[in-house]
Amino acid sequence: MDPTLTDDRFRTEFLQTLQAERVIGILRTRDAQEAVSTGKRLIGAGIRVLEVSLNTPGALDAIAELAATSDESQVLVGAGTVLDAASVALAGAAGAKFYVSPVLDEQAIAAAAELGMAALPGCATPTEMLRAHACGAAGIKVFPATVWSPDGLANVLRAMPFLHLIPTGGVDADSAAAWLDAGATALGIGSSLSASVDSVTELHRAISAFRTVGES
Repeated sequence: MDPTLTDDRFRTEFLQTLQAERVIGILRTRDAQEAVSTGKRLIGAGIRVLEVSLNTPGALDAIAELAATSDESQVLVGAGTVLDAASVALAGAAGAKFYVSPVLDEQAIAAAAELGMAALPGCATPTEMLRAHACGAAGIKVFPATVWSPDGLANVLRAMPFLHLIPTGGVDADSAAAWLDAGATALGIGSSLSASVDSVTELHRAISAFRTVGES
């Protein structure tokens, strides 16, 4: 068996960062250049985990450019809207450290493990969430969050407290604290986060009590 399949350090390290930062900034833009410029603006505003949606034309180029500066900026760059194992491989080759998907694909999770990438598949039911966890997912994108509620999320975590859930889709600064208080590991936030630096500042303020950044 490939030793990377039994070595979960990449998952542990990813989760440590995610639990500290609490936010994945989602970049879904008109082209790669806009993704890079928006990504750099979010990095400058304090966002340390970024996901470039593969729906963005030139997404792999954007991932590569952002990943090239990730060591000095201490940012984790990943790929979003990943639907299959082949896309996981392409994202990994571009420098992505994790992938996010709206769906659960077991082969994609396995491909990520082989490459030392963290997998965040999308799930809509507790059954899918448990299946994703058993397959080795680092965390689970609860998608779409608009059909869930913080109370519903809390109920799932009472039954399965080992899950790392990341509500995505319709989450913003106004609802962030409620989701985190319910037990969410982090939040996936896209358009509302990319609107302006002020929106990032508002988000930081909303989640400050839940973050561990800078703690010893």
